Amino acid sequence: MASKDYFIDLGAKLIRIPNSRWYETPDGTFPSATTVLGAKAKQGLTSWQTQIALQGIDPKKESRRAMDEGSKVHAGCEAIMKGETLYFFDEVSEKENYDLHNEWLPICRFKEAFIKHEIKPILIEQTIWSAQHEFAGTLDLLCTLKPDPKTTKRCLGVIDLKRSAAAFVEYHWQVAAYYKALVEMAQTNPNFKEKMEGVEDMRAFLLLLNVATKKGWRLTEVDNIDQKFGFFQACNTLFRGENPNIQAVQEMYPLELNLSDIGGEQSE
Repeated sequence: MASKDYFIDLGAKLIRIPNSRWYETPDGTFPSATTVLGAKAKQGLTSWQTQIALQGIDPKKESRRAMDEGSKVHAGCEAIMKGETLYFFDEVSEKENYDLHNEWLPICRFKEAFIKHEIKPILIEQTIWSAQHEFAGTLDLLCTLKPDPKTTKRCLGVIDLKRSAAAFVEYHWQVAAYYKALVEMAQTNPNFKEKMEGVEDMRAFLLLLNVATKKGWRLTEVDNIDQKFGFFQACNTLFRGENPNIQAVQEMYPLELNLSDIGGEQSE
């Protein structure tokens, strides 16, 4: 694939603090969409935590391991979209660079879906936000694709990658939020408007990479965007009710530190 700029640098910074993510943007500091959705208990999470705890496994450590694997899958998918080559074995040590089942196979499935639906990336791992609704996030993929490989019709699509077997409702709400943020940015930012020709007919999808089928993946369309964004906004209301002083994050965790503001010479 030819080299191409798949990212618009808008000067946003990701802030990671315990149990949440925030983005410092030119329009303000906003919580991530996933942080907002944390106001709702995730489907199946409590049951999963109970099951692994009964097996003598620490749920926190297992959650961290799963998050690290998910990050590695996302990074691998991003790399191959940009034309890079991934290697399962390290050339020097001959050890595996990836866990076979939890990392390498999901990336292989992504490649298969990428080819099957003739995906053509426009933006990859793009920071987006809604100044109107005060949230932000990192979009996995904006592209054109064939939703139905049996036809020649293409569309502009938002795709969120999930290393998951099921499309939980909060996944739908997250993609709906990204959809709304993209539409807003296309209206307010010339760089986005230029890249988003056909935004009026844009569609949204989840690409599940751990489905219990022979091929192991499924592209699921997220419909009823307005309704699902309404549910996201309900979570946003709950989140802000639980966190009335959200701007304090900037005061608690400065983004830059130096000693240049200390006047005079320091005494020994």
